[in-house]
Amino acid sequence: TLINSSPGNSTSCLWELGDGNVLTNCDSVNYNYDQAGCFDISLTITTVGGCQNTMTMSDAVCIESGPIADFSTDPNIAFTEDPTFNFINESSGATSYQWFFGDGLGTSTEENPSYTYPTEQDGFYEVTLVAVNSNGCTDTTIRRVEIREELIFWVPNAFTPDQDKFNETFQPVFTSGFDPFDYKLLLFNRWGEVVFESRNAQVGWDGTYGGNIVKDGVYVWKIEFKDKYTDERYERTGHVTLIR
Repeated sequence: TLINSSPGNSTSCLWELGDGNVLTNCDSVNYNYDQAGCFDISLTITTVGGCQNTMTMSDAVCIESGPIADFSTDPNIAFTEDPTFNFINESSGATSYQWFFGDGLGTSTEENPSYTYPTEQDGFYEVTLVAVNSNGCTDTTIRRVEIREELIFWVPNAFTPDQDKFNETFQPVFTSGFDPFDYKLLLFNRWGEVVFESRNAQVGWDGTYGGNIVKDGVYVWKIEFKDKYTDERYERTGHVTLIR
């Protein structure tokens, strides 16, 4: 707020604000500077008789730069086996920092903290960084981090459908990271004939075909499945030995 305290009656007034802008108002004026720095301000008044007088104040106002909050993470995506992120502070103009890691528990005032999320569940968390400068001015940025299940599966190489209640069926075992709604298992005999098909990862082959137990031997399996996060499709093949 610039206050005109000139005595007498002025017919016109010219404020030169030091940033290239001017105002023509004999009352007190409000002005917002949109850049940092110190600025000279001049006020020139003209009276009824045409006389002029100018007053200049050097560095009449100084505008401090506000902080800019910014950060990145390493890694970009973490997995449930090791849900740890290193936060790389890329802020400018700040002297202190406040971190909120989005799980309702973790906070930090370190410049470049690391944080391990106390969870085995995948999902997103919103991380907030508040950057503070020496004048107490703040800036805030929010970024999301993601924790995923790692794609883990294994396929047995033999099974024994002999009615002893152990190792009775053949099926790939997925522990995490796949889309259970996009899955297919095929079993082939040595002539390339399909002897079993399943689209349910919980349902395996019991060694039968057409209602009868097939012969001992080696059978070819093929599985098709999709990554639950990237939609990338996979196809894997191998052999399994049926032993009665």
